[in-house]
Amino acid sequence: MAEKFLKSPKKNYPIRMKISIIDSPSNLIKVLTLKTVENFVQKKLNNTDATVSIFFISQDKIGILNKKYRQIDKPTDVLSFPIWNDLSKMPKKGKYILGDIFICLDILQENSQEKKDIEPDLINAINHSLDHLVGKHH
Repeated sequence: MAEKFLKSPKKNYPIRMKISIIDSPSNLIKVLTLKTVENFVQKKLNNTDATVSIFFISQDKIGILNKKYRQIDKPTDVLSFPIWNDLSKMPKKGKYILGDIFICLDILQENSQEKKDIEPDLINAINHSLDHLVGKHH
């Protein structure tokens, strides 16, 4: 397992992210541009002092999570788990944990429109997951 902790040096973007790579093929990890992910999350969360964890895991592990938490017995590309089920209790100021995002790059690659560059699909998946973490659902 490799971990990358990112903290922006900019005062107006105090987002802390933990990015963990667990059982993902190294050739797919190379398409991940951590700086792109960091910049996107910072802009999306707009000046909050939140911690977001992003885990890159295998098809087997995301399949287990999907079955356990969504009762769907197959792997998926992304799952998000918000800490705050009741958003009225989420802190308006100060430090807090927003939640966890689990991504399977293999499934994301299979579903990708651009087979050679999955970064746009990765950013879309993270965007969608962040919406779920802050209470926006479809």
